[in-house]
Amino acid sequence: MSFAKVRKSDMLVVSQSTTAQNPDVNEYLEVDTTFVFNASNDYRYNETDSTFYDVGTKPELVNPSAQVLSAFASKKVIVGGEEKSLYKRMHGVNNPAIAAGTTGEIILTVPYAVVKFTGAQIIGAELKDTITLAVLDTDTNAISGMDVGTYGPNLQLNQFGFDVELPSTGYYGNESKYDADLFQGMKIKAVYSNNGAEAKYIGINFVLHEVK
Repeated sequence: MSFAKVRKSDMLVVSQSTTAQNPDVNEYLEVDTTFVFNASNDYRYNETDSTFYDVGTKPELVNPSAQVLSAFASKKVIVGGEEKSLYKRMHGVNNPAIAAGTTGEIILTVPYAVVKFTGAQIIGAELKDTITLAVLDTDTNAISGMDVGTYGPNLQLNQFGFDVELPSTGYYGNESKYDADLFQGMKIKAVYSNNGAEAKYIGINFVLHEVK
């Protein structure tokens, strides 16, 4: 991880550091990144897709503000050799109130053919409560290929939240700098543990990016 100091007037990277420098926010951006800079090259930052470009190899991006993108499309990806766009699709899901001292499940079924999943926002959280998050197979176990009759549907494919401790603010959000590929019918399951003294209503916004 490094921190790039970017001059707002021309989006030129003027310095890089392994620690945050907190420059004047009126004149500079400070961008934390894993991008590997070549000290002998000049780079500019493109806010549209949060990418650094070598000025010598991408001269057309000297003025990133001049770029025009389709509405709600933010990035191009290559899928099966074909260029596609990403479209942000946030989905809110909730569950009836979870009684004190119990757990409740909140599940989103992926409604699109292919998505990039990057994060979640939890609403109604309370200090000392925890949440576990996992990705499940489809009702037919299309991803794992495991027999539904023998193993049951929606086998767990991956767990990415392990008794995550929640804050007292009522809100917790986490978004990765990289994405996970999910397919239609797969499920994102949250198990919320209400460790408080009263029942509480919990909602989750899942951050998806449809590929099409």
